[in-house]
Amino acid sequence: MQPAGWASVAAVVDEAADSAILAFVRAGATNAELADHLGVTTRTLCRWRAARPGLNEAIILERRRLAEARQSPHGSRARYGRGCRCPECTSANTAGHYEWAQRRRAQLGLPPPDPRRGRTPNARIGQRTVAGRREQIEQALARGETVTQIMARFGLDYAAVKTIRDELLAGAA
Repeated sequence: MQPAGWASVAAVVDEAADSAILAFVRAGATNAELADHLGVTTRTLCRWRAARPGLNEAIILERRRLAEARQSPHGSRARYGRGCRCPECTSANTAGHYEWAQRRRAQLGLPPPDPRRGRTPNARIGQRTVAGRREQIEQALARGETVTQIMARFGLDYAAVKTIRDELLAGAA
């Protein structure tokens, strides 16, 4: 024996009603809004959807299409933040982060970052790391930190920090 409400499924939900239901779903209606529009409870709506797999699949596909249409376009930081790693979204995120770094460094009174750093093709990682460390040491010296403080912060020996400091002093003279 069928539960109450099942016998009326075929009478209420037919092919003509399917198109009206899908039109309402295309407008962005939730299950509760759709049930209210049809004058039934959400439980009855769920039973109707279970009894008509074709309609249920069409509703699912339509809602998936609407969700994708609401997403940010490719080539935006928002899309990158949602997990897209396509080249357009990655470059947009890189550019956005570089702009943020410029604003942040300006707030801290530091010089702008080197636009070539980390963007040189076929460069060896060690060279970029040394260049980055050198830039950090130069900034620390410009802030007035002592050689001992710099050695403790970066874990370097005295000779490495002194060499950079001496080159800066020789360049300033």
